[in-house]
Amino acid sequence: MEHRDQSGPGTAGNFSRTGHGDYETRYRRASEAVEVVQGLWQSYEEGAFAQDRTAARFLDPARQHRLDHRGEFFSVSGPLNIQRSRQGQPPLVQAGTSPQGRELSAQVADIVFSFARNQAEALELATDVRARARRYGRAPESLLFIPALSVTIADTDEAARRKFEARQTAGDLRAQLASLSRQFAGHDFSGYDLDAPFPEIASGGEAAGIRRFHEDLEAARREGRTLRQVLADAGSAWLRLAGSPVTIADEIERWHASGAADGFNVFVQHPDDWARFRAEVVPILAARGLFRDDYSADTLRGNLGLEIAPSRHSAEHRTLEKGAAWILRPRS
Repeated sequence: MEHRDQSGPGTAGNFSRTGHGDYETRYRRASEAVEVVQGLWQSYEEGAFAQDRTAARFLDPARQHRLDHRGEFFSVSGPLNIQRSRQGQPPLVQAGTSPQGRELSAQVADIVFSFARNQAEALELATDVRARARRYGRAPESLLFIPALSVTIADTDEAARRKFEARQTAGDLRAQLASLSRQFAGHDFSGYDLDAPFPEIASGGEAAGIRRFHEDLEAARREGRTLRQVLADAGSAWLRLAGSPVTIADEIERWHASGAADGFNVFVQHPDDWARFRAEVVPILAARGLFRDDYSADTLRGNLGLEIAPSRHSAEHRTLEKGAAWILRPRS
């Protein structure tokens, strides 16, 4: 799976837009969109609909609520035409490491995806967003942090390292250049000498991941790294582990124990690695008490160990017993 820039005009064209607008505007729109959707999800209180055919009426209108939202970007009357979910609302997932992205995660996210390349980056993000969440009156431990992960698995660490290096050099060069082009506003790199120093080209994006890439690129320029080397570096935009099943499990446990990750979003790039991860790494994690043996709840929120989202129209605040997070069990 390839991480693609979502800020280009091609993506905007799928949503009746010629462009995405500036960064601040996009996040204001995103925040308001969440507010609208959450309001619609809460159009009906618990017990608004009759549960048996002998009831005098199907709907208690006192438990139905219009939204009547009028904002900067959206005007939505409501109510929604379906009843409230048993889990209150689906888990909200937010991905973004810019200051604006972190603030939105702190405000509304249940799960935070990231492309942390190392444990220090992941831990800094989790610590910062949890501190911001506290300012919104949220329990910091209620947020789950799920970094991206790719694995290369072999019987020994050395064999896995050789497999990983062979795959790096065997990648489709045209695809790598096209991916790099998207981060430079479509600049064509096909005519450059791969073994010459990386050319001086203006940045093509403002998203946090792109800014981080360009910060790394400035360091690469100072070191005289070539276009070929930059392409190789660009392929490591998130955590990539190579090793035996035990080594992979050890590293996952280390991240989890540090507070850097509650689980991982596993990117499957080679089916044989996924098969070995499922068959050999997961049982090790389960034996260590880090992975669920079965599903304890019948909703996604329940199996993530998340509280049922309370209704803004009701004093009730039901909770689920804590269960397992995405891949790993919550820390005690």
